[in-house]
Amino acid sequence: MFEHPESVARAMRERYEERAERGARLQATRRELGMEPRWRHAAAVLLHRLADRLDGSCRQMQAPASARTEGR
Repeated sequence: MFEHPESVARAMRERYEERAERGARLQATRRELGMEPRWRHAAAVLLHRLADRLDGSCRQMQAPASARTEGR
């Protein structure tokens, strides 16, 4: 398998750390200015609802056929 030279690995690690620091600074600034997006909560709620719905449909598909018809 191909291995990255140490210099490439170091550069990738530094770039990742810089992006993480920049993201943390931006998020702190947004919080200080009260600019935290309101849509984030709405998106989280929608994702949870979708996950619950998918989980329920997967469980229904895994149930025996007799249990599926009784639930109707």
